[in-house]
Amino acid sequence: MQKGAFMMKMKTMIAAAMIGAACLTGSAYEAEAAGNGYVNLEAVIASSPDFQQASKSLASEQSRLQQEYNTESKSMSDQDKAALQQKLNRQLVDAQQRLMRPVQDKLRQAVQKAARDKQVDFVVSSGVVLYGGTDLTEAVKAAMK
Repeated sequence: MQKGAFMMKMKTMIAAAMIGAACLTGSAYEAEAAGNGYVNLEAVIASSPDFQQASKSLASEQSRLQQEYNTESKSMSDQDKAALQQKLNRQLVDAQQRLMRPVQDKLRQAVQKAARDKQVDFVVSSGVVLYGGTDLTEAVKAAMK
């Protein structure tokens, strides 16, 4: 069971990283930026009701799949257990993508809105900023609610 909790925590961290990466990539920026901004993605995600709900749903799905594995694998060979584990892991990844995609889209839109409102052309994660820039975290949090 500890393995399941560890896997859920890892999947949540991966989801947060995927959301951040998806939101901060894919936009074309002009060569001469009017301003640079940054967002504390961990703070935004932690305060997002949508992320909280998606995380609960994902945890529930993970628990359901863990129970399914425990029930079905009792009389299986090691090879069959491995195949079942792969199948259930794929289902969990699919559920994660299905549940997190709307959150990613909303976060991307919130970052874009905050950047437009603050006249910022380039936004990065706060973890990579050493100096300067405009903190858009609170504006993004507000747009996520």
